[in-house]
Amino acid sequence: MGLAPFRNPEHEQTQLFINLIRINLIRTADDGSLNLNMNMFSFAIGLRMLKEKKWEKLFGFPPRAEDEPI
Repeated sequence: MGLAPFRNPEHEQTQLFINLIRINLIRTADDGSLNLNMNMFSFAIGLRMLKEKKWEKLFGFPPRAEDEPI
């Protein structure tokens, strides 16, 4: 998220990710409240923040390893 300001919001790949997030991860209500698709997260019941295999399938690439450059 810290790199988000450095990306062009009109870029095709950025729009693709925005759409994937809106369709698969977050629901917004008319009152402004948010609901997360808890099938994609595990922080409420596990030791990890998210279900990495599901995120990898959704976005099409694995998470960056800690020692990999950004």
